[in-house]
Order: sequence, then structure tokens, then C-alpha cells
Amino acid sequence: MDGSRKQWFAGGFLIAIMVMSTLGYVLGSSADTTLSVKYNEYTFKNTKNLWTAKVQGKERMFAFLPQDVGIDNASILQLISSTPVLAVSYDPNSTLVESLAEAQYRLEQEISSPTIIRGITQPTGNIAVITCKNASTTIPVLILQEGNTTRFSQDNNCIIAEAISEADVARITDRILYTFLGVMS
Repeated sequence: MDGSRKQWFAGGFLIAIMVMSTLGYVLGSSADTTLSVKYNEYTFKNTKNLWTAKVQGKERMFAFLPQDVGIDNASILQLISSTPVLAVSYDPNSTLVESLAEAQYRLEQEISSPTIIRGITQPTGNIAVITCKNASTTIPVLILQEGNTTRFSQDNNCIIAEAISEADVARITDRILYTFLGVMS
């Protein structure tokens, strides 16, 4: 074989390897790589870093799986899970205000019962001020707030959900949703 023929053969060989590699990558990555996890009767599928499951006949999204939302004193959520009306409030001056507001909105959108009354803990604009002082047996209050630990606590008919970080706000929100939607007790 002369020199130019060897170069052509080597070049063609490299091009063939590159084309085959690209095809292998494209065909291999089109396979279904969705991760599924079973929790009781629910199947959770991971898509785009969120978990989805059909709950109460509707496809719902969660940041965390039920087994990953273990939070201190979460059992006290049962005290408010059967109420017809629930007031949900947060501190508008918190450093986690966006996450807390989003959590309040998500609870309002995802929970059909109880009816959610939105509020904030400090006067700002035309939004109702709702604190633990407003809690009653007929309208309990859920306060979403920043704290030094991630946990649930209770003050009579008021449940306080504390979170350290934005991720913990999402974890608390998912835990509340799992309780109200009947996924967890």
C-alpha cells in the first residue's frame, strides 16, 4: 500500500468510528431511562428532577418521594387534615419569602379539601394578617416559616412548619401534600 492509500484508509476508519459512536450515543440515549419507585399503591416516576404520581385521579408533581420527607412531628398534621377550612400564612419578611409564598400557592392549588384561606403573618398590602392568634377549632392555622431546624410544631389549633432552606420548604410542602392527599398518614 502506498502512503496516500494508507492515509485514506486511516481517515475513513476514524470517520467510521466517529459515526458509529454518534449513532450508538443517539440510539442508546433514546431508551426509556425513567426511574420508577413504588410507595404503597402509588408509582412515582422521575422526570426532569421531579417525581410525578397519579393521586386522586390527577397527575401530581413532587420534589421529594414520600420516604424522603421524614420531618420531626409530622404526625401532628393529622390534627388539621380533616378540617373543612384551613388558614395558611407565612412571614413576608423572611429570607425564604419566595419559597414560602410558592408553598402556600401550591397547597392552595393541589388540595381540594380543606378550603385554603391565604394570609401573611405581618401587615403588607391588602392580604389578610393571619397568625396563631387567629387559630380556632373551626379554622386552624398553618404557619410556614423560616427556622433553625426543619420541623413541625403545634400551638393549640396552630401548626407551625419551620424550614431552614428552600429545599426544606419544598420537603415540608411535599409532606403536607402527602398527608392531605392521603398518600401518607
